Formats: sequence, structure tokens, C-alpha cells
Amino acid sequence: LTAISLGSSPAVVAALGGAGLAAPPLVAAARARRAVEEAAGRWPDFLAALRGRLSAGEALPEATAAAAAGAGDHLARLARRLAEGRAAGRPFAETLAAVRAEWADPLADRVLTTLAAAAGIGGERVGAVLSGLAASVADELRLRRAHHAALTEQRLTAGVALGAPWALLLVTPATH
Repeated sequence: LTAISLGSSPAVVAALGGAGLAAPPLVAAARARRAVEEAAGRWPDFLAALRGRLSAGEALPEATAAAAAGAGDHLARLARRLAEGRAAGRPFAETLAAVRAEWADPLADRVLTTLAAAAGIGGERVGAVLSGLAASVADELRLRRAHHAALTEQRLTAGVALGAPWALLLVTPATH
């Protein structure tokens, strides 16, 4: 409406209107992507807290719930689900499977599956399994960040390559 009131051409109005319609879904997708990245970034802290609690002698289900409660919103939901499962008498692995199905996140799936397997194994091997898992998660997150940075650089380069000729086309008549 602003472009129309300023007397712009119909093509400019259509372009601005199209950009305005495309913006809300793009913003929502960016927010969702950031939320997923933020949740993924909390796994190393969770695993470190979990390993510390296990070293202190806590049982895996209780240590998992306590570590999840202190690791942020996303993992606090895991702590609540574990508490609900314990109150209902559900096994630890069954509660983790329900959370995995609900979240449908590959990284969470791997961590929770490993925790369920570690609960089944038990004993002194749990610490070694969690150490390997923590290293694997940290490596994956580093790889994700590097991939995201490279992809962002490529997108910016493509945007400049796409916009530069048009910018030159608009600037050329204005300078004569």
C-alpha cells in the first residue's frame, strides 16, 4: 500500500507484495531452525552433567532426570517425562522410547537410544559408553556448525551474484 501511495509502478508493488508475503514463513522457519540448533547445543552439557552424577554414584535413571532438569527447556521436558514414567511405574527404557518418538530428532534419538542401552548393560561400562557418546555428539555438532557456515557463505555469494547485475542496472541510468 505504501508503494502504491508513492506512485510506484505495478511491477514494484507486486515485487514488494511478494516479498512481504514470503517474509513470515521464512522468519518462522529460521526461528524453528534456531530452536533445533539451540536444543542440540545443550546435549554436551547434559552428557557432562550426567557423567558427573554417575561418577558420584547416582543410578542412571535418576542421574538422567537430574541432568536433564538442569540443562534447559528442551531437556527439562525429558526430566518431567522421566518423573511421570517413574511415578506410573514405566521402565526407564520405555519412557526414553516414548520421548524419542515424540521428539523425532536424530541427535536426541541417538543419545536416548544409547542411554536406554546403557541402562540395560549397567555396570562400569556405562561411563565408557557415555564418554564415547559425548565425544561423538561434540564432533557431530562441530560438523553441523561448519556445514552451516559453509552453506551460509555459499548462499551469500549466490545472493550477491544474483543481485549485483540488477544493482548495476539500476545505478547506471542514475549516474548519467
